[in-house]
Amino acid sequence: MTWFNRLLWWKVRGGETDGASAQPKPIGDATPGLSAEGYASALHQVLSQHNTHALDQMTALVQHLPPRATELHFGVHPDQDGTGTFTVMAHVIGPDQYVLNKAVAAYRVIFDVKMTATGLTPAVPMMDNFSLPYEVNDVIVDTVADWLAARVTDLPQKPAVKMTVFGDEGYGTTAPRNLG
Repeated sequence: MTWFNRLLWWKVRGGETDGASAQPKPIGDATPGLSAEGYASALHQVLSQHNTHALDQMTALVQHLPPRATELHFGVHPDQDGTGTFTVMAHVIGPDQYVLNKAVAAYRVIFDVKMTATGLTPAVPMMDNFSLPYEVNDVIVDTVADWLAARVTDLPQKPAVKMTVFGDEGYGTTAPRNLG
């Protein structure tokens, strides 16, 4: 965790520390020592609670896809520090991408984790990437890619364009991946 995130947590908590090490007390449920498989499982449980919203967003996105779209990419955008926050956003590919993406702006965000005063919302597991033997952002991208692949199979209407999921900045061990 970066010094900036520690400072942010400390300020939001009113200067509270964990006592023993005088480290800032993290907001939410920091999950020390969780294995990559355990983290993926915990993250999948949270994602599953949002299946309906994700499917609704993806269905509306497909229905409003501009005719000039040539591809539909779902980007998993994890934070740079590997604390567990990320956004899943659709990117419409084709001529004049700004116009294409603006046409579906209301449906582009499929899932978004925000830091609030009470912790992460939705409450995905919060991690300290610097003390783990694996890359948290790789696990996030791989888990979200599996989750998105399942949502694509549930779409009532498949788009006529190629769909791909990718991890921002090259994260993920199974991405980029074709979704159909």
